[in-house]
Parts: sequence; structure tokens; C-alpha cells
Amino acid sequence: MTQARVKFTTFEEYLSYSDETPLEGCYELIDGELVELPPESELHNWIANYLQFLLV
Repeated sequence: MTQARVKFTTFEEYLSYSDETPLEGCYELIDGELVELPPESELHNWIANYLQFLLV
């Protein structure tokens, strides 16, 4: 997991954040820092598809 070197002190700073390099992938704001989330695993995808099949 890779962390971006950006720290926010307020939610307004987060909303107004703009960088020349667009962020690729999924990120989450944890303790004021943008943290890149890992990709989904095959097991996670299998369980989600199985549950969707059961519900339909």
C-alpha cells in the first residue's frame, strides 16, 4: 500500500485539493492523509458474486 505525501487539517482543504498529477486507483482519507487502498482480491470478488447470486 502506497501513501500519498499529502496531509489535510480540515475537510475544506481536502475538498479544495487539486494536484497536477491525477490520483490513480482508490484512496481513503485516514487521519488527514490520503492512503491508497489495495486492489480487491479474487476471494472478495467470488464472495460478492456468490452473495449477489443468492439474493437474485
